[in-house]
Amino acid sequence: MKDMAYELNDYVEFKDKGKDIIGYVAIKDFNGGGICEGIMHSYDIYSEIEDILIKHVPESELFLLAKADSLACEALKLAINKHEDQVDLANKPYINHIVTVGKNTLEVSNDDKTLAVAFLHDILEDTDVSEKELFEIFPDEVVYAVKAITKDSKNISYDEYLKKVKENEMARIVKLADLKHNSMLSRLKTYNRTDLLRVKKYKDAIEYLYS
Repeated sequence: MKDMAYELNDYVEFKDKGKDIIGYVAIKDFNGGGICEGIMHSYDIYSEIEDILIKHVPESELFLLAKADSLACEALKLAINKHEDQVDLANKPYINHIVTVGKNTLEVSNDDKTLAVAFLHDILEDTDVSEKELFEIFPDEVVYAVKAITKDSKNISYDEYLKKVKENEMARIVKLADLKHNSMLSRLKTYNRTDLLRVKKYKDAIEYLYS
């Protein structure tokens, strides 16, 4: 989503010293006189930098993740808060995965509710957020899609899980976006036979969800 007019509180992503930084537009007209030469941001993750950091970033370097006051924005804020201390298999901040799934979803759909599901897709499985809390914040169809994409391996097989996902269109779109990122072995510094088998499983799942 390049070449857009960014507004206050829009959530964006950009690179800073090789790192993917997620933040929101905190100040636009920092130069005075109504001239906006760039954007300043306040970042609310990456404690290794600072809890709060203001920095000028030109609009041309930004990628829009979610417009302010959208469902997707609320979902992303919740995800940032709840996944804050988690890391992925490559020991990278887990929110990077959440955001990548959102960006993959945007490649096929710019629907606000579907994007919200993308940012929430691991919230029930990996955090202390409950279904009840989600229903209090988001429309029922968003929560039902999140529930559909949430794994419950104790009670159903993986094949049954994929069938459940396929029956919900928003969940199906987001799961494909999730599997696309999880299938990238380049995320790992090294990989073994277990990783290869996992990727094979994911690619089979992608074929099933597309069929």
